Amino acid sequence: MKKLDIHPGDEFGNWTVLKRVDSNSGWTQYLCRCKCGEEKVVRGHHLISGKSQSCGKCGARSIERVVDAKPKTNNTSGQNGVSWKEKDKRWEASISYHGKRMYLGYFEDLDDAITARKAAERYLAVNKGLPDD
Repeated sequence: MKKLDIHPGDEFGNWTVLKRVDSNSGWTQYLCRCKCGEEKVVRGHHLISGKSQSCGKCGARSIERVVDAKPKTNNTSGQNGVSWKEKDKRWEASISYHGKRMYLGYFEDLDDAITARKAAERYLAVNKGLPDD
């Protein structure tokens, strides 16, 4: 296996490498600090390949992934986070970010559900996260 040429102080996206850390996983790993201050152990090949560029909690880039994601092929509304609930005969709106899901409500009208989702996306973009319960 080729040795990774990564040193403390090297930058990869928003990560700054602090030090190499020992691991029993077999992967070469590094303690890194994101520009927001979050520290995390990251695999070296994820740094080199660009697969990991930040902690994912701080930057607009991860928020853009939520907002700009294309709807799945089985999406009935054409809008992420808005789906038809056959049992209730209503539209449900929700938004998920970093493993936290916020239900926005049930709506008789599709446009109202989409409006609620868009408002949640704007909230997420401004506040860089969902509110705590």
